[in-house]
Amino acid sequence: MNTETSHLSGPVKPTHKLIDEERHDYILNVLPPLYISYVDGVKVKNGIACSEPYTHGKNAVVLTVCYRVEDKYYEVDCEIFKADGTPIWDTYDHCYSSNNIATTWRKS
Repeated sequence: MNTETSHLSGPVKPTHKLIDEERHDYILNVLPPLYISYVDGVKVKNGIACSEPYTHGKNAVVLTVCYRVEDKYYEVDCEIFKADGTPIWDTYDHCYSSNNIATTWRKS
């Protein structure tokens, strides 16, 4: 169980997969990234999402999100929302966007 406390605003969730830097860099370089500011309500630095949809959730498109806490990298599939809370759907105007919110996707 990941119980490391982020120096940002909260603990890393136990459902978030610990990954290596190589995997993080792969996700970063797949397509232009979206920049993520919050993952499951926790403010993160250097949060990115692959802009290629993994699938569609009940509320929004599901993207793979990676973020770094100190010297460790984490990954989780999340529904992605703009900073104002509206869903990011299958449009391409979101590439390189920032302050996005990610919420762990749970299969229905």
